[in-house]
Amino acid sequence: MKKILMALALLFAFGVPALAQEKASGEKKEAAKEEKKTEVDYLKPYRTKGNTWTWKSVSKMSGYESVAYTKYEVTEVTEEKATCKVSTLDKDKKELASTTTEIPLKATKTETPKDGTPAPEVKTSEEKIKVEAGEIDCIKVETEANGAKTTSWTCKATGLLVKSQTSASWGESTMELVEMSVK
Repeated sequence: MKKILMALALLFAFGVPALAQEKASGEKKEAAKEEKKTEVDYLKPYRTKGNTWTWKSVSKMSGYESVAYTKYEVTEVTEEKATCKVSTLDKDKKELASTTTEIPLKATKTETPKDGTPAPEVKTSEEKIKVEAGEIDCIKVETEANGAKTTSWTCKATGLLVKSQTSASWGESTMELVEMSVK
C-alpha cells in the first residue's frame, strides 16, 4: 500500500518522466550490483592488521607425498603495502621457519607474453565448496597450459585462495585453506 501511495505522489509531483528516470536508475544500480557480485578483491585479506590464514599443501611426485602448511599473518598495514609474517609449518603444524614479506596494496597490470605464446583458455564459474576452514562461496577458475591442468577456488567474500589442484605428468599438488581469521 505504501508503494502505491508513493508512486501516486511521485506521479503527481514530478510527472511520468521522473518515474521513468528513477526506474532506469534503479535498473542501472541492479546491473552494477550484479557485476560486483563476481568481482573479488584479492588484496582484501592483506588490508587488515591481525588477519591470519593457513593453507595445507600436499604434493605427490614419483610415489612420494609431502605435506606442509603455510601460515600468513598481517603484521602491519599502510596505504601502499601490507607486511606479513609467512611461516612454514611441518605436517604437525610446528613452525620450521618464517620470513617477512611485503605485499603491494595497489593492483598491478599483468603483462601478456610478447613471444606469441597464446594465453591459456580460462573457464570461470561460481561454486560453494567445503574445505577444512568451512563451506565457502567461491569463484572457480579452470585452466590448462604446458601439460598441466589447474583448478582453483577463491573466496568471493575475502579474496583468499580456498583451494587449488594441479595435475601434470610430473605429479599432482593440492593446496587447501585450513584456518582463516579475516575481517
